[in-house]
Amino acid sequence: MSAAVDTLKIQALKERLGDLREHRRELVERICAVPVHTNVIALRAPTQRNGGAQRAVLVVEDDADQRTLAVQALAETLHVPVYGAATLAEARDLVERTLPAVVVLDWYMDRGTAEAFLVSLRRDVRVLIRTGIVDRDMERAARRCQVQMVRKGSDDDARLAETVRAELDAATG
Repeated sequence: MSAAVDTLKIQALKERLGDLREHRRELVERICAVPVHTNVIALRAPTQRNGGAQRAVLVVEDDADQRTLAVQALAETLHVPVYGAATLAEARDLVERTLPAVVVLDWYMDRGTAEAFLVSLRRDVRVLIRTGIVDRDMERAARRCQVQMVRKGSDDDARLAETVRAELDAATG
């Protein structure tokens, strides 16, 4: 009898997981409903900047070592201010205070994905998703939103500074 109860519990959990995946897929479709330009995501509300975009970069990464390495490497290579944020709340605050032109965003953070943060960004912020794990839902979201993805440890990651420089140039001229 215990095995039958366990089987029913497992079946219910599998159904719930399927429901959650479908819900996440629907959220991603709503988030990415209105793409604008290549590598720019259309977000809820555009924000006018006073004096134009600042040539600055924000690295959002929950792993302290990864964040430190990325911030140092980008600052040394790009010769622009590069800020680091360990949490999405800290990142929101830094976006408002520093007005970065580019955000390098770790997709999987300690408390879930960065989707909500992504939709809270202004339209004029360019985004690069930098992640260690790539799944189909994230790939679909990146394509729909026209956001570049860079896998940690890949050849593209080795050229991260070049990619960020191109995004900075596109954002700030």
